[in-house]
Amino acid sequence: MKAGKSNACPAVPSPRDRDSGTMRSKLGRWPRLMRAETAAAYVDEKSVETFRRGVGTIYPLPEKVPGKGDRWVKDAIDQAIDRLSGRVEAIRDAADIL
Repeated sequence: MKAGKSNACPAVPSPRDRDSGTMRSKLGRWPRLMRAETAAAYVDEKSVETFRRGVGTIYPLPEKVPGKGDRWVKDAIDQAIDRLSGRVEAIRDAADIL
């Protein structure tokens, strides 16, 4: 390993970065498990508090990850948005149609 390089994951963007629309570019892609701050940015809510108010109605309940706390699953958020918009969920496995 070269001096000054680290295997550490990049730091989570600050709220200023999230608000300026750079969250995804800082992370490279959206993670499959998201903290409330990341999930709020993913669905373009104005704040974490606004996102949390929609949990259980608009957005899915979080998964409880031992030692980590609440995490939202990206696919569950996507499915909730599809239901909200009336879009039919795409078939993801051939076994679903057999």
